[in-house]
Amino acid sequence: MYMSYVIAIPTYNRVNEIIKKTLNALYEGNVNKSKIYLFVANKKEYDLYEKNVPKNLYNKIIVGKKGITNQRIFISKYFKEGQYIVSMDDDVEELEILKGEKLVKLNNLHKFFIDGLKLLEKEKLYIWGIYPVRNPFFMYNKITTDLRFIIGVTFGYINRHMKGLYPSIKSETKEDYEQTILFFKQG
Repeated sequence: MYMSYVIAIPTYNRVNEIIKKTLNALYEGNVNKSKIYLFVANKKEYDLYEKNVPKNLYNKIIVGKKGITNQRIFISKYFKEGQYIVSMDDDVEELEILKGEKLVKLNNLHKFFIDGLKLLEKEKLYIWGIYPVRNPFFMYNKITTDLRFIIGVTFGYINRHMKGLYPSIKSETKEDYEQTILFFKQG
């Protein structure tokens, strides 16, 4: 049903981190730069990122809003309804998967994001997330579709322009908790 994805990275005052971490992880994970959008807070940040971030690592820099909750709402409004969006923080070094009893680097992020979309379509859901704790003792290679916390560091969703899905500005720094609940309630 949905054809492709975009990567939305809200970022503020982390030029070096985004290059070394998230953008590098995406590059190594086979994600084409045409899919990658950086969302900055203002014109000053835009100029800083445009000057310092290599053009071969992203598609576009967009001036959005300051504050993570405001920025996440802006991102959803920026992209069209029905767009599959993968949101990643600007300091993600890598994603890991449980192999046996050890965590290993997930090498093909492009495939992981496509598989996330296929799962949403199969289960008739609108959001997916990753396990929020880096502890293999409590991790299992299983997928759940009940109410679970979806950490804001990395998650994917089918964009719906519904005010009821936007977290409250008062939830700053805990917007992922509220967003998890809003998506669950909305269905």
